[in-house]
Amino acid sequence: MSLDHKITNQLEDHEQKIIALQANQNSALILSSAIVELWLSDRSDHTNWSKYACGILCIVKKSNPKANFFQLLDLNANILWEQEIYTPFCYEVVSKNFHYFPAKVKTKILVLIIQFFIGPKCRP
Repeated sequence: MSLDHKITNQLEDHEQKIIALQANQNSALILSSAIVELWLSDRSDHTNWSKYACGILCIVKKSNPKANFFQLLDLNANILWEQEIYTPFCYEVVSKNFHYFPAKVKTKILVLIIQFFIGPKCRP
């Protein structure tokens, strides 16, 4: 597996190295990443949202099991949240910086909103 990780340039060089090292240790390849806020809603009408965390969202290709995952990492490369990208994967763009999809967390179905940041206004 090539180790040409695609890590956001919004991070400092030493932060990028920490994230890459974690991926290498887990035999994973980072296909894409961004600095995000992750918001959760567990109500069926999705009228109530809670900010879960801010961090680096990576799309990760794992070799064992052979699957792709979303992983939300902090700056120490700790996994704050993980979701397998299952087939079929339903994803909706609400606006340029807001995206959502259903996810399973501890047997609950949640809808997640991911807010992407273009500039340095959100640091994990």
